[in-house]
Amino acid sequence: MERLVAWIVRGLAASWRVRAEGALPAGAAVIGCWHGDALVLGGTHRDSGMVVMVSLSDDGARGVALLRHLGYDVVRGSSSRGAVQAARTALRALACGRKVVVAMDGPRGPPCAAKPGAEWLARSAGVPFLRCEATATGLRLATWDRMIVAWPWTTVRVRYALIPPGDAAARA
Repeated sequence: MERLVAWIVRGLAASWRVRAEGALPAGAAVIGCWHGDALVLGGTHRDSGMVVMVSLSDDGARGVALLRHLGYDVVRGSSSRGAVQAARTALRALACGRKVVVAMDGPRGPPCAAKPGAEWLARSAGVPFLRCEATATGLRLATWDRMIVAWPWTTVRVRYALIPPGDAAARA
């Protein structure tokens, strides 16, 4: 099933016109995103080799295979379960110059309310912390995070913003 969904996401993403505001830095960085943007950002950054933190929940388990089919590496753990081991693994990835993606609104929300984990990770590793958000025309799912599925051939705007310490909570 995850292979089919990955194929669909790849097909959709190939049709999108992606417009970026800002840019990812070269080298290691922590990228914070919102759960609701995850599907679109997963499509726009596919095959990037980024490391994505995924919770140990059942939903997270289903997402692992999808992410791997989209070209991501995965670290399992979240603020509610497995945080220490996930943080250690993410810090090693950052020390190797990789980018680590963390959903800032945590494993349970509320949506678009940042938890301190992503910022802590960046500060601990001494790497830049960026917020990455996506906007697009599409279907908003009736899920807790209001995930967006962008329509084919739509314009997807991806915004990267360097976040100063202590300022992760504000949505751009």
